[in-house]
Parts: sequence; C-alpha cells; structure tokens
Amino acid sequence: MTWSADEILLAGSRRAVEIVGRSSLAPYAFHITDLDGYPWHRPEAAHGLPEGGFLAIRLPDGASAGAGEWREEGEQARHLLSVTATAVLAEHLPADKQIPEQRRLSTAHLALQVGQPILHYRCEMWAGELEFECTLVYSPAESVLCTDVSESSSPAAPDALRDGLLRIGLQLPTRYFAPHARDFPWSRYRLQPTL
Repeated sequence: MTWSADEILLAGSRRAVEIVGRSSLAPYAFHITDLDGYPWHRPEAAHGLPEGGFLAIRLPDGASAGAGEWREEGEQARHLLSVTATAVLAEHLPADKQIPEQRRLSTAHLALQVGQPILHYRCEMWAGELEFECTLVYSPAESVLCTDVSESSSPAAPDALRDGLLRIGLQLPTRYFAPHARDFPWSRYRLQPTL
C-alpha cells in the first residue's frame, strides 16, 4: 500500500493564520491547535505542537482538475530559490515528483509574507518502506533536507521531516508524526477562510 504527502507546514502564528486564511490556499489549510484525545499507538511517540499549533496546507494532487498548482505572486521571491536545492531535489526525487518552480516561488513568497520559516514536505512510501523524503525549508531563503533512504531504517539516521519540523519549533521524540497517520481527524482542524 502506498502513502504520500505533499504539504506546506508552518507554525500557527496569528499572522500566518490570517494570511493563509485570505489566500487561495485556505480551502486546503488546517490549523492544528491541539492533539487532545489523540490515540497514540505508543506513549513514547506522543509529541506536542509549536506555540500556536501549526498550519498544514495539504496540497491537492496534481492530477485533480487543474487544482494541483497554487499560484501567488512569487517573482519577487525568485532570489530566495537555491540552485543547490534544485540539484539535490533532482537527485532525490523521481522526475515526475519534482516540485515545480512556481510552487517553490509561491512558498518562498508566503515565507516572506508571514515572516517565519515554512516547510514544503514531500514524501512517498510503499509497503512501509521509504521511497523518497525531502523537505524544502524557507526561512526565507530556500534550503533542502533529504532523507538518505538507504539509511532510513536506522533510528539514528537524520530524516527530512524531523529536521524540518525542528525549524518551525516542533521536536518529535520518534519518527512518528500524528498528522501523517491514516486516521488523523483532519476535518476537526479545517481552517475557516477569512475575508
């Protein structure tokens, strides 16, 4: 069975919630403010949230009726994109899973608007085995973190999700991240768009 993620993650500051709530991303955004009552599968996997919770923007599948590409004014953020990140992504992601430049520009622009680090996380697993995992970090300049899939089974090996989440104030005690569980109650956290 396959599992994949293509999402933007950022701390849920008041400014971030307001800006995302007014943007074209609002229909895809969730503000996770607590994990009360969450059924942790192991006590040691339980984790908290950054101050203010966090926003998860679950980007639609690129195959869905043209909704896969989100566009905001991003040209003024072009100087934040990294040639190194482009090369690392090309090495770690399959050609059909590359993050489009327009999406990277839009994420960098959003980081400028909210004034805080933002992650663009992309991962795919097959039968519990990691196929690829990369996190683009915008703070506001772009950098990239990729998990070495050949070492991903080692508990001591660095991984792109945990290292990225540290940049937005969330430390995971294990590799388990509650919002990535299949039964996570997403509907409970849907962000209400603001006008």
